[in-house]
Amino acid sequence: MEPIDELRTELAATVEKSKRRAAANYRYAYMCLLLAVIASGAATYLVATDGFSRQFVAAITATPALCLLVNHVFRFDQKLLWWRSRQRAIETLQRALKYEGGEVDKVSRRLSRCLEELELSYPRFGVNVFDRTDSSAARTTPIPGRRMAEDEAE
Repeated sequence: MEPIDELRTELAATVEKSKRRAAANYRYAYMCLLLAVIASGAATYLVATDGFSRQFVAAITATPALCLLVNHVFRFDQKLLWWRSRQRAIETLQRALKYEGGEVDKVSRRLSRCLEELELSYPRFGVNVFDRTDSSAARTTPIPGRRMAEDEAE
């Protein structure tokens, strides 16, 4: 297999992985929020009807906060944005290779640099109340691989 074909295959596989991971994080975030809304409505109903045990009502009442905490700790929404950003960056490299006559070695170097830059902006797991930095780096990080003119100058 030619190097250009290998690079195209690698880029396509990376884009597909990014799409799958973005979709999974979207589903997780959506399910957390949907469950929180449903549980909130159910808790209101259960308290108003007074037909269930206090323990059961307490468990349902705690569910919305638990769902929002899980979504915040695992940062599904931020990871969704990060995976989509990664997808767009790799698609930029695919187009450079296909339509802009990008050379394999230059596109390969840009891919390596792009993945290194993206790795630094991956949303961290957990909650650190002492961390004063912006935890939404995935939202503000520019898409790596877009510096075509700078890369061509190298």
